[in-house]
Amino acid sequence: MIVSVSNGAIGQAGSISIPRPREARSGDLLIASCYVEATGARGPAGATEVVPPVDDTEGDWQYVWSWPDDGASSWTIAGWTGSVYVDWQLLVVRGADPARPINAAAGQVNIATRSMTAPSITTTVDSCLLLMLGTTNGPATATPPAGMVELSDDAPCWAGSEPQASAGPTGTRTATLSQAWTNTAVLLALAPSAAPVQVMTAGGLVDHTLHVMTANGLVDLADLTIGD
Repeated sequence: MIVSVSNGAIGQAGSISIPRPREARSGDLLIASCYVEATGARGPAGATEVVPPVDDTEGDWQYVWSWPDDGASSWTIAGWTGSVYVDWQLLVVRGADPARPINAAAGQVNIATRSMTAPSITTTVDSCLLLMLGTTNGPATATPPAGMVELSDDAPCWAGSEPQASAGPTGTRTATLSQAWTNTAVLLALAPSAAPVQVMTAGGLVDHTLHVMTANGLVDLADLTIGD
């Protein structure tokens, strides 16, 4: 379940600090997609690089990291030389597998086109939530791929999600930009948590893993909130 999406931009910076969203709680999965006009960016301490940095061939890079919410008030991204333009978006995810949340991921660059295409990935578990994260090197809005819900459209960063019921190849996903720009796109799959909830039966309390399909993907019944 996508709990929140936040965005920010820093005109010239040697590092950036991403504040913790008020909706986040300890143990949530955090996913940051960053557009940085430099190489060498490093994610927060303890973060995992979801895909290798995606080079748009024009001096700009897309970085994607994930890490569990540790309760900090903010997280720092740094590592490049000098002051450069940085744009970021942070997704708070609840209900992903805490041990191996990222089931599959890949990214690519698309040169001077209105097509923001993310490559196909192959999932190995059912009920994944697909996230598409994109960046453009110029101002443009994006129309989501068919079947995908837009989560954020704040150029140069874009995000969308889509549930995948059964494991297997996802196929590519293509968002359509309002203008042709060189762009990058990452498709990743979040594996669902197998954490059980307790249900009262004739024999007493029994652990069951119950899920409900929502527009944000498969949600553990224990985490379901009004508005999902």
